[in-house]
Amino acid sequence: MNYDSRAPDSYTQHLGRASEQQPCIAQQDVHNEFGLLLVKKGTAISTELARKMGEHTLDQPIDEALALENALSQQGLLVAFEALSAKHSDLRAITEQREAQGLLDTLCLGQPLPRVLLQKLSVMQLQLPAQFEVSLLGAWLSALLALASQWSSAVIQQTFTAALFRDLGLLHLDEAVVVKQTPLSDEERRTLSVHPRVSRRILLEVGGYCSEVLQAVAEHHEHPAGIGFPAGKTSASTSEMGQLLALADRLCRIGAEQGYLSSVVPYLHTSISIYQLPIQKIAYQLLLSTELEDNQPQNQTLDSQQLSDVAIERLVSIGAIFAFLVMLQHRLQLLSLDDRGEFFAQRIEQALTLLRTTGLASIDLISLLDELKSDVSAELRDTELIEQEFLHIAEHIYRVGARWCLKDALQPATEKQAIGESLASIHEILKQCSGDSLPVD
Repeated sequence: MNYDSRAPDSYTQHLGRASEQQPCIAQQDVHNEFGLLLVKKGTAISTELARKMGEHTLDQPIDEALALENALSQQGLLVAFEALSAKHSDLRAITEQREAQGLLDTLCLGQPLPRVLLQKLSVMQLQLPAQFEVSLLGAWLSALLALASQWSSAVIQQTFTAALFRDLGLLHLDEAVVVKQTPLSDEERRTLSVHPRVSRRILLEVGGYCSEVLQAVAEHHEHPAGIGFPAGKTSASTSEMGQLLALADRLCRIGAEQGYLSSVVPYLHTSISIYQLPIQKIAYQLLLSTELEDNQPQNQTLDSQQLSDVAIERLVSIGAIFAFLVMLQHRLQLLSLDDRGEFFAQRIEQALTLLRTTGLASIDLISLLDELKSDVSAELRDTELIEQEFLHIAEHIYRVGARWCLKDALQPATEKQAIGESLASIHEILKQCSGDSLPVD
């Protein structure tokens, strides 16, 4: 997607529907790129008029042409954060126990925020309320993590700003894809994967933001194992602020699904053991040192035998994937690889390293899981999360390998067929494990 603030996309329709809830007025005469008058200054924008405008490339950015009369102010943004805190007792606990309310006031009110960006946030609040809440939750958690990391006040402000506006790009994508809950198709996944770059472009066009903020926005869906998007960066090539934003975003989405932020503690514990990133340790210590309420539904009972049985089934599947990955690694070592092939081979090596370092490749783990059937222990929970993390990595490897294998340049044909068959087998195993993997991004 080549973002252009004057060109038609889903945002025009979002803005038109938002006008049904509060007035949206043309700030000046609006023409299309060829000079045809579309809307006169002072005109109230209806949904139908917005639809017609959405058929044209405008002579100016749409957020300069149109304005919501009651768009979020910076004081209104603070009120929205206070409402979020009232809803999330665990977030409120972190804020109160860190005596950080003053910091939140400063972040919302201390520096001017561009009207264009606040208007986009307002449209998100009206049209994508669940996403708006995740954006706010991620912004405040990012600031708290930056504070716990002992970053300077200026960098904490930059981190907060980057996190607050990180998902504005979603407003410019097909809404049906953005709100879809069921598994995404490859095409839908590709559609969503561009939104970090669109968000970066929005901030770049508004101006006034440093390169660190722009880079962090673009990296907020990257993953330490390289299975994120849009660039598939590993932790080694992701900026420090980008790592923080990506972690905060991941924790917020897990917390939003579970209904309480304390649910991310096991995930953090597992991530530290796998990736050993400083920001993961800081987040883990921040949550552990806060007196969080146990918000897990009381009627949710955990059957340790069922959990153990499922974990063993996943481990058997992972063992089969391990064998296919070793086979693929051997075959790739015999080939002359292009850049994409090298990328594929590197991902396989990372996955095999994860399996070996976490013990998932050990047959002894099956015996251990069988012994844990009588107790819902930390080992059982951690093993489940490690398995889920690996399944995400395996799914990523399948997609990368399938795209590369389809290239006509892959020779000889017998090797192409053998690699394709191994990938197809991995895909079949992953489909059998469908529903077991943790939504990381």
